[in-house]
Amino acid sequence: MKERNNVYVENTITDRRLKALADNPDMALDVTSLDLRRLPAHVRAELFSYTKQNFIAPNLEMCGDILLGLGEGEFSAPKLKTAGNIAAPHFSSFRACMLEIAGDINIMYAHEIELTALRDSSRVFKRAFDFLNSPPRSTRVRKPKAANRAP
Repeated sequence: MKERNNVYVENTITDRRLKALADNPDMALDVTSLDLRRLPAHVRAELFSYTKQNFIAPNLEMCGDILLGLGEGEFSAPKLKTAGNIAAPHFSSFRACMLEIAGDINIMYAHEIELTALRDSSRVFKRAFDFLNSPPRSTRVRKPKAANRAP
């Protein structure tokens, strides 16, 4: 696991400084007190938060890891196309409808999932019994095609 420099960012940060920090893959940005609408479209840094708040990043298109272990409610990144690992296990709603490429995605307790464009991910962690016994209200996850095997 790569060692990163943790930086707490809040709304008093200048746009220029935020962009510089976000463009550095060696940074881990604590965005707990940041209005996520201020995030640049392209973030190479890791983003993390330790609160139970929603994660709504309307302009985010590319990001390093997103680690939101305590977050609840809504995860929404409608323009996100590529990301590293995403840990959002306690969110009830996960919307990243343009996400195409990601590392591991942990959405263990999400009941509403939009991942319609996903074509390459290491693994998507989701409670299996949600799919088998009581399907989520709205799940649009593209399933991988079955491998052709010779008899």
